[in-house]
Amino acid sequence: MPIIKIDALPQQKTKREISLIIQMLANLVAKEMEIPAYAVRCIWQEIDPIFYTQGGHVGKKTQPRTSHGPLISFTLFEGRGSQFMEKLLHLIAKTLAIALEIDPKIICIICYEHKFYHVLDHGQIFKIALPSS
Repeated sequence: MPIIKIDALPQQKTKREISLIIQMLANLVAKEMEIPAYAVRCIWQEIDPIFYTQGGHVGKKTQPRTSHGPLISFTLFEGRGSQFMEKLLHLIAKTLAIALEIDPKIICIICYEHKFYHVLDHGQIFKIALPSS
């Protein structure tokens, strides 16, 4: 159950366009990970520019092309291997950069890999563990 949380400055895109971008991103991650699309959750949260500094500089009214990039938290099970994870992180950054028309190098992704989760979903508690290899 990967969760992609994107915190970003206001964009030049409409809310509808942002919605389509995160849907596309979630579907792409699901395909790459070979899991059902419904298992990937993607959340977009807009940051007020006065609350985002980079190098001591406050964010602009809208997303600059070369600074103050989106900050992404990506949470999932461990066990995919470093090469796969590097490929996936680059794919997420590239896809988002193309969709937002920004430099992919300004996107920051922090990946949290876990051995198991305790999840409350649909009113039930699940302990989901990664099978031992």
